[in-house]
Order: sequence, then C-alpha cells, then structure tokens
Amino acid sequence: DQPRTADTPAGIREELATLAKAARAGGQPPVTLLLIGNALAASGDGRRAMAFLEEGCERHPGDFWLHVRTGEMAALVLDPPD
Repeated sequence: DQPRTADTPAGIREELATLAKAARAGGQPPVTLLLIGNALAASGDGRRAMAFLEEGCERHPGDFWLHVRTGEMAALVLDPPD
C-alpha cells in the first residue's frame, strides 16, 4: 500500500505550494492568505510563507493582521531564534 504524496513532509509542502499558487491567481481574502501562509510556515517553508504573505500585503494594503503576521514571519525567517 503506497502512501499518498501529501502524507510526507515534502508532499505536504508541494500541496501547499500548489494551493498558494491558486490563491494568488484567485484573489483570495486576507484571512485565506493568512491561513495558507501559516500552513506554509508550519510545514517548514518559512521563506515561501514570507514571500506569500508579502504579496498578500501588496494586494490588501489596509489589512492590519496580514501585515502583523508578515512582520512576525520576517523576524522568524531573517533572524531565527537560537
């Protein structure tokens, strides 16, 4: 019995990357972008999460929480805790 691709860490990151690409094209609301960005970060792909959230900020410049999470992500990715 073969595991599904999404059952592996690499498979999960691949599925999330596909979802992020679809969200970019679909003009999703900020809350959806936050959820996808958080999932990308949780999967260990912090740089992709940060880039994704930064794009979301450009699309939704007035969304406070999207900007807050993008700043938090930048701090974690650019200056990870010891």
